[in-house]
Amino acid sequence: MGDQGIMKETLMNQMMHLIQTRRQKLTKETTAQLCAIILLNGKTRGQFAMTLDELATRLDLPSDEVHAAIRDAFDRNLVHRVEASVVLQAAGIYFAKEVLGLPR
Repeated sequence: MGDQGIMKETLMNQMMHLIQTRRQKLTKETTAQLCAIILLNGKTRGQFAMTLDELATRLDLPSDEVHAAIRDAFDRNLVHRVEASVVLQAAGIYFAKEVLGLPR
């Protein structure tokens, strides 16, 4: 591989890294919005919860971004699933209050 090939590969790697970093940042921002929206929606049967459809409507984002945020929140132990709903766990409530600037 010549110098141009190496430069091209290096630039492609850098570009892919920037794209991945941007996606991760967007996912974290969407996760913050997701937790805040669930908290502000109030309690349903004693839990801060919303259905997947309600969340998708409120977030107004493509479904792949909504699902990525839910996966991120699940991986960070902020939410868990109960049937077709996403439910905030204690860490998710704390995180949502922090995002909204509310007392914890």
